[in-house]
Amino acid sequence: MPKKNILQTKPSARAFASDPMAEAERRIAEARRENVIELDLAGLGLEEVPIELGELQQLQALNLQGNQLREVPAALGELRQLRELNIANNRLQELPIELGELQQLQTLYLYNNQLHELPVRLGALQQLHTLWLDSNQLRGVPIVLFSLKQLQGLGLRDNQLMGVPDTLGQLKQLRWLALSTPRRKSSEG
Repeated sequence: MPKKNILQTKPSARAFASDPMAEAERRIAEARRENVIELDLAGLGLEEVPIELGELQQLQALNLQGNQLREVPAALGELRQLRELNIANNRLQELPIELGELQQLQTLYLYNNQLHELPVRLGALQQLHTLWLDSNQLRGVPIVLFSLKQLQGLGLRDNQLMGVPDTLGQLKQLRWLALSTPRRKSSEG
């Protein structure tokens, strides 16, 4: 059976608001049945990801944006064909080291979470060319970034960076870098 993109017929917001996990499991089962390469689980209100997601070995794009996730399962590391992963707009404080197994990953959206650091194993993502880390809790540029030799775009806006190291120049493929200056607290009363 040929692989295809998932055709998303979304039920009303009410249908999955009462049981977001059941809706996610339904979409995963459909993706398995249809052998799709893209899966959209965005905005369901998920607090956790169904473990069955790790069984979708054919996935090339996964969207988990806009949920209530505090963690993502290590099983995501089983999705070895993944080229794009969007886990932005969640409540993530850390990432599993198994994400370093996603050797085909090219684009990773992690913006608007609560990340303080990145696992060292992310340095193994040698195909990664775009990384969005805006609006997290990073105090410095994660050292792991210097291992990402194919990185072409890096978003670091709205973090708590104390500065940008000169060593960013080691990223020879870097074409764009998005930064913002930290906001100063007003001394006015």
